[in-house]
Amino acid sequence: MSMKKTLRVEGANPGRCLLAGLLDILSLVTASVALTFVVLYGFFNPIGGYQRNKAEATNIEDSYSLNLAYSDTYEQYETATKNFYLVSFPDEMVDFYAKTYGSRYSATHVYNILVLNLPVQPTAESYSTSLYAYVQNEDGSFNPDVLAVKVSGNEGRTYEKNMHDLFKTAYDELKKYLQTFDDHYASLIYQTYADECYSRAIAMVISIAIFYWVIPFTNKERSTLFEKALSIGLVNYQNGYIASAYKVWLRPVLYYLLPFIGCVFWNAYSVLTLCGLPLLVNLLLLIFRKENRDLTELILSLERISVPDSLLYKNDKEAKAAMEEMERTEKEDDFTKALENVDLTAEDEKDKK
Repeated sequence: MSMKKTLRVEGANPGRCLLAGLLDILSLVTASVALTFVVLYGFFNPIGGYQRNKAEATNIEDSYSLNLAYSDTYEQYETATKNFYLVSFPDEMVDFYAKTYGSRYSATHVYNILVLNLPVQPTAESYSTSLYAYVQNEDGSFNPDVLAVKVSGNEGRTYEKNMHDLFKTAYDELKKYLQTFDDHYASLIYQTYADECYSRAIAMVISIAIFYWVIPFTNKERSTLFEKALSIGLVNYQNGYIASAYKVWLRPVLYYLLPFIGCVFWNAYSVLTLCGLPLLVNLLLLIFRKENRDLTELILSLERISVPDSLLYKNDKEAKAAMEEMERTEKEDDFTKALENVDLTAEDEKDKK
């Protein structure tokens, strides 16, 4: 018979495990966000000039009108994009297109292609979109080196939205182009991004260390903050003993490795895939598996248990000593009861005489 079967170990309620996990994650996120600002503005700002670099980068962007809001009109997006292509960086855009696509055209031709989504070589069958068309020469050919014109007859909300989407899509690429064309701006963006990444990384490591390493080793049950509050303990799945120290150390590493990467290199894709997906997998495992164990518990062979309904021991020696003590106590209790019964019987005999 395995030692686990001789111990009183009751699995924790899945709902309580889920609640404890969500509260721990929420606490970790809150602490990480707060610490990120502390590290960023308390350490990297004095040393690396984070705010100064960010302000300078923003000033450069503003000089090219690259900080328009989504609510701004398509005309504002159109003006900013047109000035970037045809006034500020015409030669650079020509070189970029030639290097990327292998053909060299005029800056206006490149604008017609990349911004207005017109065909590279206009023909009688293909010279326009629903919004713009190439200018036609007197001989019937089309001139791609002249700025395309709007297709007449378009109006209304749908037209406004289509124009907004057209120029917003092109406008969103301008900062990437600016990093390619302006080395100083690129260095500012890189430095501020690096400061933010390092700050998030340091903040997450400190938060993980507090919530998943320091707190569990301050209590016998190896519980996190909210696992402790909800009377949930952590044991080795094979034998039911208190979770091994190395497993407690590895637990947050496995649980937060992908979310850590996703949060450090912050963007919509990384947050969705590296943060959301692992947490969703753990949630589904916890809900639908019969044993109600998440992925880290399966990998490390751990189990969360109900502390009030379980007896926790570190190892065989402690368990055997406790059992022997329990047996000795039971024998003493039986002997005491027997003596009490003997005394009562003797007194009854005296009363009869």
